[in-house]
Amino acid sequence: MARAVERALRERRYLVAEAGTGTGKTLAYLVPAALSGRRVIVSTATKTLQEQIWGKDIPLLRERCGLDFAAAYLKGRSNYYCLARGAEFARAPTFAAREEAALWPVIEAWSRATETGDRSELDLPDQLHTWKDLSATAETCTGRECERYEDCFVTRARALAGQSDVLLVNHHLFFADLAMRTSRAGVEILPDYDVVIFDEAHALEEVATEYFGLQVSSYRVDELGRDALRAVGDRPDLASMMRDATGELRRAGERFFQAVADGLRAGGGGAGPQRGFGARGAPRG
Repeated sequence: MARAVERALRERRYLVAEAGTGTGKTLAYLVPAALSGRRVIVSTATKTLQEQIWGKDIPLLRERCGLDFAAAYLKGRSNYYCLARGAEFARAPTFAAREEAALWPVIEAWSRATETGDRSELDLPDQLHTWKDLSATAETCTGRECERYEDCFVTRARALAGQSDVLLVNHHLFFADLAMRTSRAGVEILPDYDVVIFDEAHALEEVATEYFGLQVSSYRVDELGRDALRAVGDRPDLASMMRDATGELRRAGERFFQAVADGLRAGGGGAGPQRGFGARGAPRG
C-alpha cells in the first residue's frame, strides 16, 4: 500500500485502498506523505483515529524512523477558547445549569495558562452548554476586526498549519473549508494543499451532504433569536424592539415547522420523526 500511495502522489493520480483494522494503513500512507515534499492533508472521521495519528503514529515516524517533517493538527473553530468572548463572559458569568458553574474556576485558570486553547486539554462534558459562550463560530467570529486577533488561538493554530508538511483535520473541517472556497472566493479555513488523504472515507458522503445540502431546524431559528438579543444586550433602546422581533421569529418558526409536519402526514409520509423531521429539525434536501 505504501508503494501504491507513493506512486499515486508522484503521478498525481487517485487511489482507493482498503485493508483490515490494525494492519498498518495509517503508516502506509504517512510514510510516503512525509517523504513527498508536498503539503498533504490527512482527513479522518473520528476523534479516536485523530488522536492515534497525532499522539502515536506521527511521533513514531519521527523518533523511530528518523523522518523529519512538520506536522500540525487543526480543529474546527468551536474547539478553541475565544479570548474575546471569554473575557466578555467573565464579566458576568451566566450558566445554563448549576453543575456547569462549578467548572468555571477550572476553565478560567486553564484559559490563562494554555498554549493552544484547545478544549480537549480539559476533561469537560461533551454537552457543556457554557462552551458556546466561550468559543466562536463562523457567524460570531469577527476575524481581523477582533482586538485579540493576533493572540487568538485559532489564528495561531492556522499559522502552524500553514507551515506544516502534514496537516491532520477531520472531514467536517475539510468540507467546511471546501464549501467556503466554493461560495466565497478568497475565503478559506485551511492553507493551500497539494494532496488529500481521506482515512475512514466511508463517512464522506454524509459529511459532504451536510455542507453542500440545505438543512433547516427549529434549533437554528431559536439560536438566531438568542444571538440577536445578545447583540443588543448593551442597547436598552433596541432591546424592546428586538424582543418583539425575535418573538415573532419564534412564532413564525413554530408555524412553519408545524405546517411542514402536517403536510408530511397529509401526504402519507407518516409522522415527522419517522421521516427525519421532528420538533428539532426539518428534512435535509
